[in-house]
This record gives sequence, structure tokens and C-alpha cells, in this order.
Amino acid sequence: MITLEDAKNKATEVKLESVTKTTIHIDCFNLEKWFSNVFGKDLEFCATMECNNDSSHDFDVDGDADLCNGKAEEFIYGNAKYPPNYGISSVLNVLCRDGFIPVGEYIINVCW
Repeated sequence: MITLEDAKNKATEVKLESVTKTTIHIDCFNLEKWFSNVFGKDLEFCATMECNNDSSHDFDVDGDADLCNGKAEEFIYGNAKYPPNYGISSVLNVLCRDGFIPVGEYIINVCW
């Protein structure tokens, strides 16, 4: 058996490894409206992600946009009408890389 004091002393010696993350909650329609106002085109989050009502979609956004092969950039800044097939994740990572949104875990909520 261990006392509370002994446990606290032990805890100062043995560190619990952890990572602190920022979690950003966004309503999908607010995201679509912001994207339209900034970039002048429709993001169509629900259609791209094939969302159900009352659902949430998680994205780890770190600004690493290398996997999108320029297709997300073509959608955001160019003439592509729709996001790339692998979708919103690559768009969010380009937006992060380019300074529009911060790094973090994004939870995008869908409710209509």
C-alpha cells in the first residue's frame, strides 16, 4: 500500500508523457460561408464528405500539404471547381500551411 504523500513524491520522479493539443470546433456551414467569403467559391463540405445530419468529422491539421500534389491548391487558388477526391483534409492542411487557420485537431460539426 502507498500513501498519498508517497504517491505524489513518486509522481514527481516519474513523468507521465503527454501531448497538449488544440481542438477547434467549427460548424460546417460557418466553414463553408467563411471559405466562400475569403476565396469566392463553394467548399461544399457536406457533399464532399458525404455527411449525415448530426455528425462530426475529425481532422488533424498540421500544415503538411505534400500529399495533395497541388490539387488542393488548384481548388483553393485556381480554377478547379471541386475539392480533390481525398477532400477536405488536404484543403485544411493547405489553409494551415498558408497561415489562414492554426495547427490543431479540427472537429467539424454537421447539423441541419
